[in-house]
Amino acid sequence: MRSNLLITKIIVPTRRTDVLSRPRLLDFIHEYIERKLLLLSASAGYGKTSLLVDFAHDTDLKVCWYSLDEGDRDPQIFLEYLVAAIQRQFPHFGGRTIALLQGVDDTRSLDACIGALVTEIHEQIDSFFVLVIDDYHLVETSAPVNQLLDRLLYYLPENAHLVLASRTIPSQLTLTRLTAQLQVAGLGVGDLRFTPEEIRTLIQKNYGMEITPTMADEVAAQSEGWITGIVLTTPTMWRGLFHQWVKGYGPGSQLFDYLATEVMAQQSPLLQQFLLETALLPELDAASCDELLGRTDAQLFLQLAEKRNLFLTRLDTQGFRYHHLFREFLQSRLRQTQPARYNDVLRQTAALLERRGKMDQAIEQWFAADEPANAARLIEIVAEEYYKLGRWATLKRWLERLPDPVLQNAPLLWLWRAILDAEMGEMEAAQLLFANAIAEFERQSETLNLARALIESARFEPNLETAVARCERALEQLPAHEYSVRASAYQTIGMQKAQHNDLVGAIRLLEQASELYAIANLRYEYSNVEIHLGGAFSLIGDRERAMLHFENARAYWQRVRNSVKLANTLNSIAVTRYQQGELNLARELLQDALMHARQSGNLRIEAYILASLGDIDRDQGKLAKALQLYTDASSIAEKIREHFLITYARAAVGDVWRLAGDMHAAEQVLQTALQTAAAHRSDYEVALVQVEFAALRLAQNEPEAAIRHLEHALPLLERTDAKRDIGHAFYYFAQAALLRKREAEALRYLRSLAALGKELDEDQFLVSQAANARHVVEFALTRRVGVPFFKRLAKKLEQAKPASALLFALQDSLPQLELRTFGEAQVLMDGTAVPRGVWQTTTTKELFFFFATNPQGWRKEQIFEALWNSASRAQANDLFHASMYRIRRALFAECILFRHGLYQLNPEAVRWLDVREFEEEIAAASRTTAPRERIEHLERATALYHGDFLEEFYSDWCQARRGTLRDTFLNSLADLGRAWFQLEDSKRAMELYQQILQHEPTREETFRDLIELHWAAGNRAGAIQTYQQCVKVLDAELGLPPMPETVALYKRLLREA
Repeated sequence: MRSNLLITKIIVPTRRTDVLSRPRLLDFIHEYIERKLLLLSASAGYGKTSLLVDFAHDTDLKVCWYSLDEGDRDPQIFLEYLVAAIQRQFPHFGGRTIALLQGVDDTRSLDACIGALVTEIHEQIDSFFVLVIDDYHLVETSAPVNQLLDRLLYYLPENAHLVLASRTIPSQLTLTRLTAQLQVAGLGVGDLRFTPEEIRTLIQKNYGMEITPTMADEVAAQSEGWITGIVLTTPTMWRGLFHQWVKGYGPGSQLFDYLATEVMAQQSPLLQQFLLETALLPELDAASCDELLGRTDAQLFLQLAEKRNLFLTRLDTQGFRYHHLFREFLQSRLRQTQPARYNDVLRQTAALLERRGKMDQAIEQWFAADEPANAARLIEIVAEEYYKLGRWATLKRWLERLPDPVLQNAPLLWLWRAILDAEMGEMEAAQLLFANAIAEFERQSETLNLARALIESARFEPNLETAVARCERALEQLPAHEYSVRASAYQTIGMQKAQHNDLVGAIRLLEQASELYAIANLRYEYSNVEIHLGGAFSLIGDRERAMLHFENARAYWQRVRNSVKLANTLNSIAVTRYQQGELNLARELLQDALMHARQSGNLRIEAYILASLGDIDRDQGKLAKALQLYTDASSIAEKIREHFLITYARAAVGDVWRLAGDMHAAEQVLQTALQTAAAHRSDYEVALVQVEFAALRLAQNEPEAAIRHLEHALPLLERTDAKRDIGHAFYYFAQAALLRKREAEALRYLRSLAALGKELDEDQFLVSQAANARHVVEFALTRRVGVPFFKRLAKKLEQAKPASALLFALQDSLPQLELRTFGEAQVLMDGTAVPRGVWQTTTTKELFFFFATNPQGWRKEQIFEALWNSASRAQANDLFHASMYRIRRALFAECILFRHGLYQLNPEAVRWLDVREFEEEIAAASRTTAPRERIEHLERATALYHGDFLEEFYSDWCQARRGTLRDTFLNSLADLGRAWFQLEDSKRAMELYQQILQHEPTREETFRDLIELHWAAGNRAGAIQTYQQCVKVLDAELGLPPMPETVALYKRLLREA
């Protein structure tokens, strides 16, 4: 990530004391902040930013702030600032996303960065937070930024909520789905207009002036509620101006322009000029202003401007910035009143930014100064860096702004334009630019650049012969000592040959590239080629040499700690080990690769690793694990739009369902996979799914249907030379032939399969396919066909564990909850205790148990009243939204339902609730007349009582019920004691009475029961001792004597004695 990010763009602005708080709008935001998107849309000056600043300071939620400018139209820069904004509130956030943004290998897929960002929000941020993006209209025309924000909104985790402020409605965003799901709310011009009452309050608060309701109505009508001038200006400037304006002075002009003019008119000429000339700087400090204007007193002017409240905001970096509306006014005024000086300051600002290394801002200023030649000079300097960092949109936009006369003398920029067009798929335009650049470099005898242009154009050339010819021509131009460029030529030819299935030729050229990179000591490029060499040797079956190259690459990536490259290399090594049948070693390598992929944030590599781990678990019969891994891989692939992997993972899921015996589920998933493959227009993907359909039809004993699928798939697979997949098809052809009693046909396919296995020198690719149809292998061995190959396969099948359908459960079943409310509140989910810490706050845990013990469903207002009646509505909203998120994160997303305006705990998830069980047993005891049955119900009920109901919460809603349940428990113990006494079990009755007194030592009724129990048992001393204990406890605890009935009982027993 860039180190020169402007801090002012990602800090929450200070809440000004002279800005009016608008409760009706604040309440709206608090009320609807749980929506995925809140949209504030109105033209400049309606208080959008002020309202959001007020909300940011009013809420207890974490607020991340991002103020946009035109430079953020580059999606790379947009994402950098987005991560930085979140880091302001969550400092340890974003490692994987940052690593992905900084990578030089995966710059084509900013979707992958969004995937990493979403994953990190889900995994690293455990609190409800708000992301404010202000001034979205400045980037609205950027299709890549709109696309990124669309993807972010689509996958945004439940705890993240986006607020967009824009002068226009962002029509390029796809909001249909969110709108249909009631996940969008907004405020428009009609909502944001200042009401007459708000105008009266503002004027009285800020300026000590009372105006009549009639005057307020007139101001509101004339301004249409557009009141920015009032909230920006100072009291001394306001009083006279307001009186003039209410009288009708200047109502036809925009209020802010009028006020700003009045502000300027009251400043000294020197201060006016200082303000005008420094308005081109995005941030101001004394040193920059002095250097820009050639003076030494800028600090004094900045202090004076701050003292006079001239729309200057002090920054954390000890600098300042102008309010953006005032800055726009100053720039416009300087341009209109002093056009020559405006151009001079533009040039001076550009030069200053260039000297300070802020090249992107300097380039923009050179364009604004109408000096594209200087802009072009800087673009040539930064082009390679921006290309490697993936800031293609910005680079392309700059190149497109350069006029033809400037470009005519800059063929290197033509080359960069060609590369960018080619990367973005605009091949026709790219080829023309490549040709022009090559011709110009040749005309100017720029040998090195000519060679680079030839090689770059060859990289994107679809025709192998043409690509090779260009690289060979480049090699002819280059001196022998130009190792790096010569190496890139060999590498390009090698990659082209590999793409056209000339693996032997590719290896020879890649080895030459590797040697030259090594001579030039370019270890990064050398290790890149080593990976390609390993892959090529693996494809031709030379695993020993493949492993040598992979290990060379791995050693370097480990040394330089490049997690992206290391993950990719480890994955390649693991796949090779898997093909050799070394599944445990392959798993270890993949687990290591997965760790590095996640550290780097490279979702593409992570998804492929997950799929490879799924292959291993599938082959080992661990179907439940395989299903989860394939599902995870598919989910990531969908996020980053990795087409092949989406189809592969879905087809694999269908395969797993087939192996588990659920043919209906397999059918559904494979139909989806086929539709996906067709949408991708990939013959290979279609063939993969057709082969899986063939396996399904064979499992359903439909060999003719299986053959139709295979006859569709095989030509497509042969066209792509996908040998392992062809092997799958041969196996299924043989299986279908045996079902149709056509043994000769089966033998023909088995011979072809054995030959293929010998060519690949492996058999692991067939383990999963043969596991449920071992008779095909046995048939081949019986008929002595391909004996060495099928013998090895049979041995592996003997060692393989059979797939167990018992491991499977449908993925849409809800986790089951057991809830304990007596004593410490506890939740068990699928039999496992939920740790205390996951609730994060007592408020969260209390809200959950409120739902659990009051299952009827509640409106939000009722919940506020029951739990947080002393909090303001805004605070209650914040508590509610944050707690709801934490509950769902602690348990699962569907645990709380919202239906018909009511919130409730999902009844399908509650397997057992102790208080419900307790009350049901008490009710059953009251209904029965059988003494033994009554005792059983009461014993079960009292056994559930491990402490007072929700004893850790003190809200009114649970305290009343706590007392009622406690009384019920103690009365039930007393009833049990008397019941056991009647059944002459004095020992059990004694235990129960003692238990009552442990809970309530002053319960006089129980003392009387104990006295009678002792007396009936003939223990007169015990009875007298119990009475004396009663007298002592009542005196010590309550300062009271025993009740008359207790004394009467004691005296009666003494008389009887």
